[in-house]
Amino acid sequence: MVIGVTGGFACGKSTVSKMFRNLGAKLIDADRIAHNVLQTPIVKKHLVRRFRKDILDLKNDIDRKKLSKIVFSKRSDLNFINRVIHPEVVKRIKSLIKLSGEKICVLDIPLLFEAKLAYLVDYIVVVKCLKCSQIKRAENNNFDIERVKKIIQAQMPLKYKVKQADYVVDNSYSLKKTNMEVKRIWQDMVQKQNKK
Repeated sequence: MVIGVTGGFACGKSTVSKMFRNLGAKLIDADRIAHNVLQTPIVKKHLVRRFRKDILDLKNDIDRKKLSKIVFSKRSDLNFINRVIHPEVVKRIKSLIKLSGEKICVLDIPLLFEAKLAYLVDYIVVVKCLKCSQIKRAENNNFDIERVKKIIQAQMPLKYKVKQADYVVDNSYSLKKTNMEVKRIWQDMVQKQNKK
């Protein structure tokens, strides 16, 4: 069984994914995979060719902060990066799912719908929260307000993700409440899976 966890920027997808991991799932973090793919020679070559060496840090690696400032300003740049890295990210995700065998996997994946990867999962969990909570959390992680707005604007609206979800977790309140909701969803999914 593969659980896809997605949602809006700074809504708490990673928090919810870790809660599923604590219940026994194997965690696959699509963002971490994408960060690793960014540093591969072929991807680096494509990105430097398009954005020049301005996106490199002192070690000659891709500087993700510099890159994100560029890509969330221009839709065509974001689309270019997605075309360059997504095939390799998807290949690695599929490989990790296969390697997990019978174990339940939780796939923490911000762009599940945008990248048309819903076919990889058995259940979709969308994490949402109040917009004020979203912005406050992002600011607490040193994101400036303008950048946060650009990132949110670049993503598919949360209401569309919620409509396509099998389960929705509202992470606007306490972690205790969120954890209780995750446990309830876990039990429901496991029961459904056992009946198959």
